[in-house]
Amino acid sequence: MVKPSDHSDLEIGQEVFLSELDAAWYIDRLYKAEVRYVRVVRQGPDGHVSRRRMRADVLRAHHRAIARRRSEQDIQSEFGYRVRALRVERDFSQEELAPLAGMHWSALGHIEAGRRTASLQVISGLAVALDVAPSALLP
Repeated sequence: MVKPSDHSDLEIGQEVFLSELDAAWYIDRLYKAEVRYVRVVRQGPDGHVSRRRMRADVLRAHHRAIARRRSEQDIQSEFGYRVRALRVERDFSQEELAPLAGMHWSALGHIEAGRRTASLQVISGLAVALDVAPSALLP
């Protein structure tokens, strides 16, 4: 059984966004194993119910990133924001996506945080790895 203090900032029924362009998900279960987990659900337009299990700390970090005011971000930060949103939407970790894009995971972390500028080669590699057009990554 989960005590309320285990997830003090998360509530059943709370609306969360896993992608900037995605529909809302809702928390329907809070539980604790080795770490704290949250199960989120949403109903698609066809009536199909989708469920995802996520670590609560990952959900909090991603939700903060999605909630940032986009008007305050520069181009580099916006690019990193889009890469992160697509990566999380496709359930990749930085360690999984980076080799597919031909880079080290720490470089990917710096790009997502807006601390490193991406070359055309990196943009192309990320686009291929995320299965999107390069223009989808650009602000």
